[in-house]
Amino acid sequence: MHSKILKLQKEMKKNHMDGYILPCTDEYLNEYVPNVKNRLKWLTNFTGSNGICFILRRKLLFFTDGRYILQSKKELSEKFNIFDTSKINIFDWVTKNIKEKKFKISVDMKINSIFFIEKLIDVFKETNNKLILNKNNFIDNIFNNIENEKSKNLFFLSERYSGEKATSKIKRIKEILKDYDLVIFTSPESIAWLLNIRGGDLEHTPLVFCRLLIKKNKLILFINKKKINNGELKVFEDDLNIKVESEHLIGTEIKKSDEVKNIFINQNSTFYFKYLAQKQKRKITVGIDPCILEKSKKNEIEIKSAINMHILDGVALVKFLCWLDLQTRNTILNEVIAAEKLKEFRMQNENFISLSFPTISAFGANGAIIHYSANNKNKKKFRSGEIFLCDSGAQYLGATTDVTRTIFYGNKNKILSIHKETYTRVLKGHLKISKLIFPRKTKGYQIDALARESLWSVGYDYEHGTGHGVGSFLSVHEGPQSISKVLNNIPLLPGMILSNEPGFYLKDRFGIRIENLICVQESKLKNYLHFRTLTLAPYELSLIDKKLLNRSEIDWLNNYHEKVFRKLKNHLNYDEQKWLKKKTSKI
Repeated sequence: MHSKILKLQKEMKKNHMDGYILPCTDEYLNEYVPNVKNRLKWLTNFTGSNGICFILRRKLLFFTDGRYILQSKKELSEKFNIFDTSKINIFDWVTKNIKEKKFKISVDMKINSIFFIEKLIDVFKETNNKLILNKNNFIDNIFNNIENEKSKNLFFLSERYSGEKATSKIKRIKEILKDYDLVIFTSPESIAWLLNIRGGDLEHTPLVFCRLLIKKNKLILFINKKKINNGELKVFEDDLNIKVESEHLIGTEIKKSDEVKNIFINQNSTFYFKYLAQKQKRKITVGIDPCILEKSKKNEIEIKSAINMHILDGVALVKFLCWLDLQTRNTILNEVIAAEKLKEFRMQNENFISLSFPTISAFGANGAIIHYSANNKNKKKFRSGEIFLCDSGAQYLGATTDVTRTIFYGNKNKILSIHKETYTRVLKGHLKISKLIFPRKTKGYQIDALARESLWSVGYDYEHGTGHGVGSFLSVHEGPQSISKVLNNIPLLPGMILSNEPGFYLKDRFGIRIENLICVQESKLKNYLHFRTLTLAPYELSLIDKKLLNRSEIDWLNNYHEKVFRKLKNHLNYDEQKWLKKKTSKI
């Protein structure tokens, strides 16, 4: 790794640069990046989904959030100074440390967002430094991606799963953006929802890399044409009235738009597209991609599909947990074997497409690393008498799942009072959200404290949000909705699916997280909403301190467990049914 950084610093020196900023993102700004585009991982060994590397000639800096602090310390060279962005971000660091230095710092326009680069421009002006915007990716001068990008065909998602025709969605979005002559959509996720297309360009998210221009009288899809067969091309051109062009031609199309006066660019775009639009000297509006909010509100078909797929997902998880309970004498069991076994059970489901993210299979102290990643070089063996945290999910044709269960593996006599107390306090927060009835227009940040109240009462907390949005056979982390401390003015709306996942992490000891997916629905009370729990899987009864729960919480838990058994039992064999009956018994 260090040789790559030295090579980069040498390249910087040759180009008269004092520093270079590299994000974890690629040209599409998706959360996950394919290996062929993962420049940050190649350079630093960091495998997380949020990080910014700042290479100076004599200093190495790395910025990430609380989920990845412990992970980055394990994966990065000790030469890096690592910063938690909740305490100091890259903008703060530049302002405090290189003011009046007159440094020349380089950043790539094609892999950094509009917001990020414009914020850097302001900070560099304030500090009397110079920001150099690269039209091509500077890192690619040394980035040796040994893999070739695989070309996988896209496919159309039928109305049976999407619940709405693409023509209907296009009409709705065009109406929202009717004041613009040219709309530049750069998010493959938004385009996937809008056109009802899916693909295999990412390992865990069914996207196809593409861009879309919407003009007054035509739509143009820019994509690798090898991913479209003749039948699909006919659907695009004849049924949807969409012209298909090679992706590299999008810049040419933007430049030749003589009749265009008003241009709209989604704000989750790379700065490069704003740069192209600015060259045309047109009026430019950088705004919120309307597809983001529209796709977050799942329709009846999508919700029904999510309910059905969570039954299948629950069956797979119960089979796995039952299997795991029988492994205490298995001396070779480790985190990787456990994750692979869970995947095997999920793959038995007919609609299974892929995992929705790399499974977090974390035993013992590794559970305290919020987004821990086990692999064949780094895998902990299971041993009786410790806590196991498993955060996993799948992409099914019609739904995306995400669930976390924390169990005590093996000898229950080794359960400590701190295990029970912290698990139960996390559970209380989880139940507070599950049971909540709240008025319309409520925002996620307004209810986040409810999930933390029991932990706060004894001086505990967790360094991540309580809930993120989840897509419909799309991204497992989907905006704009969330439940967290972060101010987010998007209200929780009917049809939105979110996670409900408070946690507790004790460094070098253990981690606890409990997660279900929940769907916002109308309440029986006028102008009020509530959450419907989608996930079906038992909690760890052996870790519950009943004395910490009130009557309402106990009733909800017992009713939920009764539902879990009723919904899943017919999909299980006799031994699995017997196991689940015990795990869902009333407390």
